[in-house]
Amino acid sequence: MYTSMKQAGLIGAACCGIASAQGTMTYYWDINDTGSNFYLYSQGEEVVNFKLYALMDPEQVGFAGSIYEIRGGDEFGSAGVVTLYDNKLDSLTDDGELQGNNDILDIEAFQFPPFFGMFDPSNPILLYELDWEVTDFFMIATLTSANHRNNSVYTDDFGNSEEYNAITTTATVCIPAPASVLPLVGLLAWRRRR
Repeated sequence: MYTSMKQAGLIGAACCGIASAQGTMTYYWDINDTGSNFYLYSQGEEVVNFKLYALMDPEQVGFAGSIYEIRGGDEFGSAGVVTLYDNKLDSLTDDGELQGNNDILDIEAFQFPPFFGMFDPSNPILLYELDWEVTDFFMIATLTSANHRNNSVYTDDFGNSEEYNAITTTATVCIPAPASVLPLVGLLAWRRRR
């Protein structure tokens, strides 16, 4: 009876710990090393580079791990092909499974705590990089990380961690409107205001 109560208490404590996350982990994109998740595509560019970072707030010892997916919009799946997909954490990782629509499923990104060496304490930390080779016309291509099963942050050098709440962002690549179209857009906006 005592053992059953003890197990129930441990399960309850674990559930409460998950429900009351101590911070946020923001997953954000950098397109072509511009420092932005929004990018105006120039005709003739062959490859667009995407990097996914995780920013922990409040900052702790460092990133412990996450299991997640990378999902693209319709035009990301139809107007190009992923030619590079690389999980940037070297230990305990899986690059994921590239799908026919350019989604990448079952990515496992973990690192050992500092005690074991080879630890990256960066905040934000680079988690993933992919190259998208443009093969067809598109207007707006979007990409996001999704379905984060965990967002673990180390709280000490020996492997104690806590869960953070995930905030995801969307990377957007779009073709700028031709200069000849811009006056028409302005005229339409002016008419709607009247």
